[in-house]
Amino acid sequence: MDENALRKQVNASGFPFQLRVEHLVNESSDLHNCRVVAREHPWVNRESGRGGYIDLILEKRPRGVPWYVVVECKRTRGGGKWIFLTPGMALQHAEALILLAQRSDRLLHWLEARLFPETFLSSCCTVRGQADKNTPMLERISTELLDSAECFAEAQVSVDFPEVQPGFSLNWDRAVFIPVIITNAELLINQFQPGDVDLAEGEIPDGVGQFVSVPYVRFQKSIDTRFSTTEVPINLQQANHESQRTVFVVHAPSFPDFLQGLMFNM
Repeated sequence: MDENALRKQVNASGFPFQLRVEHLVNESSDLHNCRVVAREHPWVNRESGRGGYIDLILEKRPRGVPWYVVVECKRTRGGGKWIFLTPGMALQHAEALILLAQRSDRLLHWLEARLFPETFLSSCCTVRGQADKNTPMLERISTELLDSAECFAEAQVSVDFPEVQPGFSLNWDRAVFIPVIITNAELLINQFQPGDVDLAEGEIPDGVGQFVSVPYVRFQKSIDTRFSTTEVPINLQQANHESQRTVFVVHAPSFPDFLQGLMFNM
């Protein structure tokens, strides 16, 4: 057997990276009190017929309310860099849209909350080799991840789980679902002033702005999901705001620190 060829075939998939991320969570569990509760978990949207597998589902139980971190592992060959544009004042943000499920009334909705750790906020991400005519990679991944998180949450509100071990029960009336993309790519923010963009070329001139490496980013923009917020918009601006969804993008080595700082106030 040509083991190098076989290893190359294995490495052509993203499974080694996914398994390494799972191992990273397990070996750092004393730091963040999260545990892996599912791997390759199937999901299906019965309205659209779309479906697939959630790479990892983690659970954290602060104050008895389960938080489910729905994880998509995205390995980039050669590492690469994902650059997030943060024009104007690049401030740290804690506001995010999270999915809340209440089993008692079978209610699912997106809720704005202050969720930590704080990160930079961006709605634009560029990846080398991404063609202008294609749906941007991160938007495509985020749309499917949000769909899978909603389908997973929808399934959970209709199921009553038995106690699985002494002192620990999966029964709950309220739970939070947080979508996260884990990548080996370096995450950079590009800080610049919009007025510095050259209108003739449509580009940021050389020497303008700065690039800063960050451990995690809030990627937030209007993405169509089946479940909405509880607010009824009265104008286009509010409608756009209510359709905002948050996906956390985390550089893999920083995932334990992200999980350790994970907390929110509603």
